Amino acid sequence: MPPETETRGRWEAANGIRPDPKSGATRGDGGDNGLEARDGRGRKSDGDTKDGEPAYYDISLLKAPLWTPEVGTYFFLGGMSSACFSVARLADRFGRGQYREVTKAGTLIAALAALPCAPLLIWDLGDRSRFHHMLRVWKPSSPMNLGSWTLTVYTLTGGIAALRELLRVRRHDAALSGAGRIIDETAGLVADGVGVPLGLLLAGYTGVLLSTTSTPVWSRNSWIGALFSASAVSAGTGAVRLALEVVGQNGAGTEALSKVETAAHIAEAIAHAGFVREAGPLAKPLLAGGQKTLYWTSVVAGVILPEVLNALPVTRKYKRWMSVAAGVVSLVGGFALRHAFVEAGRPSALDPDAARLATGERGGMA
Repeated sequence: MPPETETRGRWEAANGIRPDPKSGATRGDGGDNGLEARDGRGRKSDGDTKDGEPAYYDISLLKAPLWTPEVGTYFFLGGMSSACFSVARLADRFGRGQYREVTKAGTLIAALAALPCAPLLIWDLGDRSRFHHMLRVWKPSSPMNLGSWTLTVYTLTGGIAALRELLRVRRHDAALSGAGRIIDETAGLVADGVGVPLGLLLAGYTGVLLSTTSTPVWSRNSWIGALFSASAVSAGTGAVRLALEVVGQNGAGTEALSKVETAAHIAEAIAHAGFVREAGPLAKPLLAGGQKTLYWTSVVAGVILPEVLNALPVTRKYKRWMSVAAGVVSLVGGFALRHAFVEAGRPSALDPDAARLATGERGGMA
């Protein structure tokens, strides 16, 4: 008999547990420490509780995540900011001056949305030094460390781009010469070469971060990163288009943004379907649990309703207000999506059946 088997046998004997010949599981002899049998599929038997107290199989293998609502807000603002910034820089670099209003609005919105992100993350960590400590090392294999560095450098780059845009507005886009031109072009190259890649990374890394945890509803789901990225693009383009429509600067820029937003909605719908299919029963907290209202709000407001509002056959007078409404609901949908995912983590981790499925049958299939 192997040593570990002999040790387990002595432990079971000392605790009054004997093998059940029918199920292959261990069964108690009626004492308080007895473990009731389970069938071959691991489902709970009628005797899993005694005197109203939870038994072994009623306790989850996992601890619930301690994330606060600030994390969902940070996920939303960071994603929206990154999309606004990327759209603005691409419009400036390749728009040949045709989308100047998109560049100005997108850059400023991106900077404003990024400002609260670091404070929100620090607030959730509970200790300001924790954020600082993550920046003491460079560990790209850690999503949390990579995200902290990405957020920090991206925020600085976004600030440089916003300052550059404010100076351009102040001089009415007049051309520079000499040292001023060199500084301006260098700032533009930094914004494009550093800010855009980091912005795209910031849009999707939060979803990847969730998928690297052991929380069942998030664990190893390859679609969450794509879902958050597509949602970030739809929310970001919706925010820029909303700002332009409100100030009455609709034109070629808003038409281009509308096309990008539609493509993002299509990608988001595909990612939603992919997530649900891959998660299977582990998606229950989102589809039918306590977060179902927020989740389905994110689907309707973040994907369906904006396209319906933009496609309504209304006169030009009301078309602008339909675009404004579409931008508002798109932001509501993006906000609801992040909060639904974050809040679904706790009930998912505390569900013992979901924990066993994520770490057992599903883990073996991965």
